[in-house]
Amino acid sequence: MKKSLSLFFLAIFSTGILFAQGQVSITGTITKPAGKNITFYYYKNLLANQPVFYQADLEEDGSFSVNFELEKPIPITMRHGRETTAMYVYPGDLISLSLNPKNFDETIKYEGQGKGVAASNFLAAQFLEFENALISDSEENIMKTMKAEEFLVAMDNLQQRKQDFLAKYMKENGLSKDFAEYYRSSESYKWANDLMNYKPYHAFYNKIEEEEVEIPDGYYSFLTKMEITNNKAITWSEYVSFVKNYLDYKTSNTTDGLSDEGEVTAMDKYNLAQKYLFDEPRILITAMIIKDALEYGNPLEIEDAYSAFVSTYAKTEYATLLKPIFKEAMRLAPGQPAPDIQLVDINGENVELRDFRGKVVYLDFWASWCGPCRAQMPYAKELKEEYKGQDVVFLYVSIDDDEEAWRKAVEEENLKGVLLFSQGFRSETPQAYGVKAIPNYFLINRNGTIALSNPDRPSGKNVRKQINEALESRSR
Repeated sequence: MKKSLSLFFLAIFSTGILFAQGQVSITGTITKPAGKNITFYYYKNLLANQPVFYQADLEEDGSFSVNFELEKPIPITMRHGRETTAMYVYPGDLISLSLNPKNFDETIKYEGQGKGVAASNFLAAQFLEFENALISDSEENIMKTMKAEEFLVAMDNLQQRKQDFLAKYMKENGLSKDFAEYYRSSESYKWANDLMNYKPYHAFYNKIEEEEVEIPDGYYSFLTKMEITNNKAITWSEYVSFVKNYLDYKTSNTTDGLSDEGEVTAMDKYNLAQKYLFDEPRILITAMIIKDALEYGNPLEIEDAYSAFVSTYAKTEYATLLKPIFKEAMRLAPGQPAPDIQLVDINGENVELRDFRGKVVYLDFWASWCGPCRAQMPYAKELKEEYKGQDVVFLYVSIDDDEEAWRKAVEEENLKGVLLFSQGFRSETPQAYGVKAIPNYFLINRNGTIALSNPDRPSGKNVRKQINEALESRSR
């Protein structure tokens, strides 16, 4: 134990030395700027999902200078105006860039010292080469019209073209071997994600059920070639997306370790992550599964896994991040009192949640500007009509900033029922319910306690079952 602790603190000390020696300097000049500043950012911890930003104001001549510390080579994003571009930088890089926002991608150029110069120039060149290739060209058209076997062939061809482009560029311009390894690996995860997304996207664009999508035998054989546990990739969004897709695939195509409840639960995914992942990826992904369940599922289902995680990994940043999320989720967990609502409806009448005591309440947070919210409205009206005459109340709470925009949307949707307005995300009611994104739904028992903090949307398969269970519940 003492040896492990000594190695731990030695690692921390060594990291500190590397960090101090790993300064990155990026300078440059922007011709005819599209804004007053330039920003560089990257993700250090994908569980927090909060980028690390470095921003510099432009001088009158368009010049700028940014300096920051890095522990290891990483992909970063540069943003100016409305445009962004990918870079790859190393500790110790001295990079000078130039660009004209009018032709952003065509004019960006990197010079200076360090391996990040060549790597960033390559990323700029490959973007131009493949900007309009397949998925980038028209996701809807490709995913909607191609059969699975056609899509597989097309994606394989695109992947090969990218690898050929890398080989040619390396021969003509030179690139570090570790960057080439990063590019090959990250592109393979992007490729795998596209292949795994085909089924749900094809179903969505054709307005059919996923079960109706024909997938040929052997389509998913590419998964045997993928590196599932990759410690180098835990800050790559494409890797994390792949692992999540992989676990979704496993839950849909295996019964090993799954519950017998018919529906895939958060614990099912948690158990599969424990089985198929190791090292740092296991810690990160299980933390993400817990976080998703706390924020978008039933927190009671994942409570034991949360307790085990924060005990096992108590000193990690992941455990620190999960603790306030767990506390907030349990405040709104099934069985807890639903926060009171005191708002004015569309007719100017005062409405309180307690007015509906004795009835089940389906609470819908939405806004006029929210596309997914508006897409649910036809289903919401259909659902409301089905429960007409029963002890179910549908409360629609808009969090628009603009009251007139809300009223206009209500008229456009021909929405009826209890229509309430709570101005903005930071207003009292959405804050009380912990609303951070919309649409957001709650199901409230007859006695005013929460039945579900994340019931299905009006279009969901289980929403009627959930409402019926609340109607039949003893929580009266």
